[in-house]
Amino acid sequence: MIKRLAIIAVSAGLLAIPTATAASAKTAAPTQIINATLNFMWAGDGSGSTGLHLNTTDHTFTTDDGGVGNWRYDPATGRIQMQYTVGCLPLYSGTVNSPTTASGTMNCTDGSDGHGTWNATRPRGTNGGTGKSYGPR
Repeated sequence: MIKRLAIIAVSAGLLAIPTATAASAKTAAPTQIINATLNFMWAGDGSGSTGLHLNTTDHTFTTDDGGVGNWRYDPATGRIQMQYTVGCLPLYSGTVNSPTTASGTMNCTDGSDGHGTWNATRPRGTNGGTGKSYGPR
């Protein structure tokens, strides 16, 4: 492999320093997505279900009904939080109960009084192709 040389002037002489080539540069980890079904019930305002897609690389998420936001998971406590950046800015807080289920409560954070409960499930043996459960371990 041929290395490129960076020439740096040092005092009266020159110093040649080898630099990495494109072939030896590290590549970024591939994006990993965990897919689940998110079921929710807003107190007094109905219920529904949507696809949930957690990006384990940048900790963002999307839902099939237009939801977007950021999420975090603490493997020591099993706690998961999903903060939406649209709508009433709901914060979904809960617990990962198993590698395929999580559940908890949600509250609007925009000053409105919206609140309710939620659960997320994935079919046993699936993980969105990541080899991981809801949070990075």
